[in-house]
Amino acid sequence: MAEKLEDLTIDYEENGQVVRKTLDKHVLTKGAWSTVAFLFQEADRKTGELSAPKVSIRRYRKQNDQYRQQSHFTISSANQAHMVADMLLRWFPDRGAAGGDDGDADDGEGKGKGAKKPAAKKPAAKKPAAKKPAAKKAPKMTTVGDDAP
Repeated sequence: MAEKLEDLTIDYEENGQVVRKTLDKHVLTKGAWSTVAFLFQEADRKTGELSAPKVSIRRYRKQNDQYRQQSHFTISSANQAHMVADMLLRWFPDRGAAGGDDGDADDGEGKGKGAKKPAAKKPAAKKPAAKKPAAKKAPKMTTVGDDAP
């Protein structure tokens, strides 16, 4: 656990041997819920050789001034990374349409450093008020019986 996003790491050693080594890190969103992408390599437990680079996208929640990992997803190969990138480019072909292309992190709520302010809305043209239907008069009631006036 860490108090600052900058201090988060997925490096891992076991018995003095590197098991997982971070190559790069990119903060995708900041806030109470933060998302961080790590580029990393893992060591083969038998040979100790480092694997081809992989990507881990991790979601952290800040509680009691500590970031705690809540979930993660690992892109395990270059082929899978390209498939994900191609899919995202098909889904979001225009960088500007999704709001901001400056690469700065956003908190997921549109309040982060990279968030763009929404365009000012033009006032809607006033529609003429719809005429309310005339109220129906209740039928006149007559009383029949001993207590009639």
